[in-house]
Amino acid sequence: MPVEVDAYRTKPQAISAAQARGKVGTHIEPVDLMAALLGLVTAWANASPALKSLAPRTPASDRQQTFRTAMMTAVRAVSAP
Repeated sequence: MPVEVDAYRTKPQAISAAQARGKVGTHIEPVDLMAALLGLVTAWANASPALKSLAPRTPASDRQQTFRTAMMTAVRAVSAP
């Protein structure tokens, strides 16, 4: 749908601009990087119950913070210049 395409359009453009400034690596095309990052940050929500059962038993907010910290580390690694 055009409205959905328009909603995404600015994100790869922002990644491209960050690449041009040397803030984000150029080894991955902006749209591919965007897709990879979306996959990373939605991984826990889409994980199977079996995988989720392996996570340490912590309050929900702690689990969310642990995952957020891990994803921030992964995003930095994937997008590093």
